[in-house]
Amino acid sequence: MTKTYANMKLGSYKDSIQNAKPGDIVSMANAHVYIVLAVCEDGSLLIAHSSPPGVKISGTYDQNGNSNSQAVGYAQKIMKTYYPDWYNRYPNCTVDSSFTEPSNVSLFHWNSKALKDTDQLHSMSIDQIIQTLFQ
Repeated sequence: MTKTYANMKLGSYKDSIQNAKPGDIVSMANAHVYIVLAVCEDGSLLIAHSSPPGVKISGTYDQNGNSNSQAVGYAQKIMKTYYPDWYNRYPNCTVDSSFTEPSNVSLFHWNSKALKDTDQLHSMSIDQIIQTLFQ
């Protein structure tokens, strides 16, 4: 997915998720794809992805490998607040370490011609991003 979009000249391909930004697309070696919603201070990512049984907001481990990251806390709050039925059925908002493992992921970053950041999400804090996306 990431290389395909880059080959279409829609943005740039990176074989690392360092410097991920809101809106970036991440492809995993197993063909799983997710969208970065926000990057937290601890290096964890708030993401949207679809895994059985459906689409979910989740958080990755932090940069030190801790599963109790800031992004997980935000994901739980979002799911509890905006999708309570879904959260009650599937309360785990943590994805495993493979979602950020350097040898397992590649990143696509949109260029400004293909996708404009009209809300200026790249310059917002995670709280501002959540307010913009969910309220």
